[in-house]
Amino acid sequence: MVKVRIAEELLYCASLGEVELGSSELSRMETMLMDSDDASASSLYREFGGVAVIMAALSRHELTE
Repeated sequence: MVKVRIAEELLYCASLGEVELGSSELSRMETMLMDSDDASASSLYREFGGVAVIMAALSRHELTE
């Protein structure tokens, strides 16, 4: 579920203009989701703020850890 949260938060932030997702980021996101690729997930996680990405998604959806 963490990979879905990362993707969802990054797409949400991109829709607001808070982050820019280029072809590299979108490709890694696709690989992360389609292949359940941990390396892609870790890369996006680090690049876009680490735990803050997950916490933002949880908070926005009023979920807990």
